Amino acid sequence: MRLMKGLAESTAFILDSGNKREVIKVLMKNLRLAKAEDGEASYRVLRLMTTLDLAPNPAAFKVVQRIVAKVNPKIAQVDLDQVLDSSFVRNLEASGFLAELRARIK
Repeated sequence: MRLMKGLAESTAFILDSGNKREVIKVLMKNLRLAKAEDGEASYRVLRLMTTLDLAPNPAAFKVVQRIVAKVNPKIAQVDLDQVLDSSFVRNLEASGFLAELRARIK
């Protein structure tokens, strides 16, 4: 549960526009970007792709399963409904943790 809370908090940090400068700095360092424009563009893309919806997406996992099954056919036999578990997200929602993070995002 602590891992999921940390993931949610880091996601909220990225989504909070008040942290833009710090996020760009991390992006530029870790992506080895030299130009500020590249850092800004990377930040915009990251903001578009980032969400506090942390529940696993069964449709996305089915696509990945289909692709990986081409390399390892046994993967196709895995029942994703047995493997995917979104109870951790339900617990974070029920506790009000995610609602609190959403309220903090500017």
